Amino acid sequence: MIDVPRSSYYYRPKSRPTEIADIALVELIGQIQDEFPGYGYRRVTRELGKRGQVVNHKRVSRVMKIHGLGIKPRRRFVRTTDSNHNLPVFPNLYGNIIPAKPDIVWVADITYSTPNQRSPPGWGRSCLSMFGMQRSPELML
Repeated sequence: MIDVPRSSYYYRPKSRPTEIADIALVELIGQIQDEFPGYGYRRVTRELGKRGQVVNHKRVSRVMKIHGLGIKPRRRFVRTTDSNHNLPVFPNLYGNIIPAKPDIVWVADITYSTPNQRSPPGWGRSCLSMFGMQRSPELML
């Protein structure tokens, strides 16, 4: 008898998937992004796996960064001030002069904001906040 373990008889080597070249990977990523333009490297990696190409997410990220295949980030800040209007623009009467004594200059601001989902109950869709402040030399640094 040969001194070989029984498991050696049943052993079947797993075939490793062949490495895909970077150029072919760029083409596949381009096809995925044409179909799904908002996909970043995580979703692209998952989609490649669904299409039968197992690729590490770090490699997909690197290839996308090198070839400029990233998505355009969404603009988070929306400008609400409209400076191009025909209404009168009032001059700055204060002129950033430091007042000599208190109760000379008052500054006010109106802010419109929309509360998010964590707002206290009873708040409406929008909130108007008015803020008035006395400009005095003691408060200025």
